[in-house]
Amino acid sequence: MLKLWIRLIRDNKLTGQYTVPVKAASAADMLAEGLREGCYGLDLAQPMVQEKHLKDIRQYGFTRFLPESFMEDVSFDRMEVRIFDDKQKNKK
Repeated sequence: MLKLWIRLIRDNKLTGQYTVPVKAASAADMLAEGLREGCYGLDLAQPMVQEKHLKDIRQYGFTRFLPESFMEDVSFDRMEVRIFDDKQKNKK
């Protein structure tokens, strides 16, 4: 199952995190669904998703949002979002 891991970073230290299971769909749909639930869980407003965020999530499975991406003041330096698969890999 794919999951979205949202981390809040301030002064290079983790200040908050949230993991959201997402359905396998397009990267844009996973990001939108994960941000909606994750930001609610972290008590944040949703950031403005730009084309660069979608490009990064498609290409690398990772993107980051800076405080400029939010309409209100936030108490962190960046929000990192990563898509990962939590299936256990078979070791041979």
